[in-house]
Amino acid sequence: MLPQDPEDDQEKVNQSVFLAELYRLKGVFELCVMYVSLAGIYSGDNLIEEAFMKECDDRNTEVFQLK
Repeated sequence: MLPQDPEDDQEKVNQSVFLAELYRLKGVFELCVMYVSLAGIYSGDNLIEEAFMKECDDRNTEVFQLK
């Protein structure tokens, strides 16, 4: 699960988003928010962050679609 190249920012973003989604699906929303925040540091993508934050606020453990 660790990135192949620990210096690759895109791999860090992908790993953080992946872990955020796993924790959200398990209902561990605090860790989901933490990993989404880490991904945002690297990507600056507010669309993904806002979508994850909304789903965490709603306590949604189901798969959702980004729009």
